[in-house]
Order: sequence, then structure tokens, then C-alpha cells
Amino acid sequence: RTGIHHCCGGEAISRVELARRAVEVFGLDGDLLDVGPPPPGELPGPIPYDTSLDGSATAAALGVTPPTVEEQLRRLRDELRSRR
Repeated sequence: RTGIHHCCGGEAISRVELARRAVEVFGLDGDLLDVGPPPPGELPGPIPYDTSLDGSATAAALGVTPPTVEEQLRRLRDELRSRR
């Protein structure tokens, strides 16, 4: 293949779900995760409802299977641990 191919993970999840999965993979205290709307006036503007990307066309063109969120988080965790 030629050109620029944009890749992302193998699934779309919300920021909250990403945080919850990171808590699980990194063994963090989930009670510290505070979920809810921000205080009034703290956002610079409207926030899109869905900012997910679909990488299925790129994955198919390259003949690869994108990693799951857990796989990506585990790889990051392991990379960070190996730097100690």
C-alpha cells in the first residue's frame, strides 16, 4: 500500500470507559475515579458527543487486526515497567 494510513485501536470506547479500563489494567484505585459533568463554566465550548474513529478500512487494507484497548493498555503498562 502507498500513501498515509491512519490507524487507531480496534474498538471505540468513551473517555470514561478508557479510564475504567486503565484503572483495571494498571491496578489503580477505582474509587479515585470521579465521573460526572464538569463544573459550570469550565468547558471552553461544546464537546462533541462522539469522537470515535473507525479504523476498519485501514486494517483491512493493511491486512492487520488492530489491538484491543486492553492489549494497548497492557503494552503501555509493560513498557513503562521495563523503563524502571
